[in-house]
Amino acid sequence: MNTLELQTKSAQYSKENKPSRQNAENNAFLASWIRKGDTMYIALLLLLGLGVLLPGLGSYQILTQGDEEMHIATIRESLSSSSFLFPKFEGVMNLYKPPALFWSGIAADSIFGTSVFAERFPSFLLFLSTALCIYSGLRILGSQPFFAFSFSASFLFTLGTFKFSRLVMMEAFLAFFMAAVSVLVLKYQVSRERRWLVAAGILTGMAFLVKGPLFQVYAGIVLVSFSSVRVFITNSSGKWTGSKRIGKEVQDNVIFHLSALVVPTIWILSLLSYSEAGREFLAFFFLTENLGKFSSATTNQGEWILLAGWLLYSLPFSFLLLFANIYAIAAKAKNYAQVLGKTFVWASLAILMIHLTPNRKDFYYALPILPLAFLGAGAFFSRMNPEILKKPLSYNMGFLIGFGALLTIGKVCYEWILGTAVILDILFAILAISAFIVFILTPKFANNISIYAICNVVVAGILMAYVQFSLIPALSLSDFPESGPVLQAKKVCVIAENPWTALSYKNALVGSDVAHSVPGSERNCIDGDRAVIDYVTHWKPRDDYKLVQSWSIRKRDLTWSEFLENSHGQELIFYYEPINILKNSEAR
Repeated sequence: MNTLELQTKSAQYSKENKPSRQNAENNAFLASWIRKGDTMYIALLLLLGLGVLLPGLGSYQILTQGDEEMHIATIRESLSSSSFLFPKFEGVMNLYKPPALFWSGIAADSIFGTSVFAERFPSFLLFLSTALCIYSGLRILGSQPFFAFSFSASFLFTLGTFKFSRLVMMEAFLAFFMAAVSVLVLKYQVSRERRWLVAAGILTGMAFLVKGPLFQVYAGIVLVSFSSVRVFITNSSGKWTGSKRIGKEVQDNVIFHLSALVVPTIWILSLLSYSEAGREFLAFFFLTENLGKFSSATTNQGEWILLAGWLLYSLPFSFLLLFANIYAIAAKAKNYAQVLGKTFVWASLAILMIHLTPNRKDFYYALPILPLAFLGAGAFFSRMNPEILKKPLSYNMGFLIGFGALLTIGKVCYEWILGTAVILDILFAILAISAFIVFILTPKFANNISIYAICNVVVAGILMAYVQFSLIPALSLSDFPESGPVLQAKKVCVIAENPWTALSYKNALVGSDVAHSVPGSERNCIDGDRAVIDYVTHWKPRDDYKLVQSWSIRKRDLTWSEFLENSHGQELIFYYEPINILKNSEAR
């Protein structure tokens, strides 16, 4: 990329747009979609988000994450005790997380009433906003609305979005802030108006309240990546001409990071001026919690976890996205939009590498950089002949249909083993298998790349909806029954090996007084006044307790041989109530 191209990028955009639009309009099908404006595509994105992400938001039959129970408990305890500046968990400050996640849940509970649906609602809004950011970023580069919609809708239908938009986890915030900051930096690169850079810095400072100083490193990598492009630039003869821009780029980075310090500074000063507790909170968070991730006491987990997480949470577009990112890195950029696309992809890789340094790693650590991967791939291919994507889209379509057929067959086999086969599932499996066979026998079912793109988005949406609304409910047996006396319990003792089990019941039984006891120490909370939930500990009930309800759950760490047994790996949870409470209830 040379100096002349940088200086004339605006003119180049308009020139490049003309042939791409003309070629598209030669195709009647694509032309009809191109003529649709942003309003229609944004409305369509919103409708898709409402249709596929909002249902099941308050359900427990979802893909779970352990930390969510602690987050929900912190939100409710902080709200009930009016401890907003210092969110509390189990009566003490929650020192492990900055407060923004808890504040969002407190606000949602205050508006909608205390419920899991309310506490998860901000995550839904944030992932929907992330998709809109991807759309906006691609439109800033002059991509056609249909093209931008295809990439942003694909992000909506990834496994990561489906899972974490229904969880009270900070990943929703990180994905949104990563996308929003990147789009603002992109806007600055195109317009060179520093108000966008300052806005990106302020958003980065707000993200500090979610992830701490680590997010400023994320955002700094994005900006430095763009600065490097402008500094390490050559003219048409290959001579380096970027020395004149070093001072300006340093100035940009200083302005950005100073802007990013505004919100954290206000928060830190508020904590320090409030009480001694603020100093303790900051000392623990900055030192114990963050440096603890590098401690030798923490097992150094394998680096493969991050790559596996990237592939897992970008399903069902993993291989298509991987191809697009590798191609963007390997191919030579021929215009400024492709330079920006390559920059986003390299920045996402650099952020992923940052996560290799701590000992503590997890699959979902890769989730916040997925918006960058989609944005980078979209930016790079927005100014290319789209025919290059036809074969990868075709292969991905085959994967989607084949994977869907495999899932439907698996569900039918599962139901057959349980003796609960459903005709509708059998018909759906036959339909999916037939579609896969037809696709294999007629690989060129269309010669139009727009049809491939639409079919990929539609089939991916159907597949993920099937997983969320049919497959997961069929496979999972919730710890909570749908009805029964346990749902009206006010004082409960949960006997379980894991204290987090009691925490999950506390969150489910809103307003109830829930205590925990490990097996063998039941007398600590069984006082003749509390009901008892025996969570697979085979508690022998006292004479003053009576079994009222039982329900099945799936055994943890279930083996194949256990599943094939008559019980199919199911275990019973028992709910007992004190006899005196039962008598009082019957008398009333």
